[in-house]
Amino acid sequence: MQLQNVVKLVNDNGGWTVTGWYKRGLITDKLLLEVPPSNAVSTEVASGQINYHIVQLLPSNEDFMVEGTDLFFELKLKKYDTSQMYQNC
Repeated sequence: MQLQNVVKLVNDNGGWTVTGWYKRGLITDKLLLEVPPSNAVSTEVASGQINYHIVQLLPSNEDFMVEGTDLFFELKLKKYDTSQMYQNC
């Protein structure tokens, strides 16, 4: 539930900036496998599927990252405190 509250807070205040990259997958074309081997013909062709790789998600509203602002404080209150996770192990 905490994660959903963080997502809602950011979405309600400017949304997210997503940084990443994508690559179109390659597939082996079975028709080209039947063609006599040649250096000019590749058996791999681009597939219709694109793979997305998200590298970073940041709130678009910079106030979330500026200490002392209301949004910074509100987000901090909603975050899970991971420093307490392994103290009782």
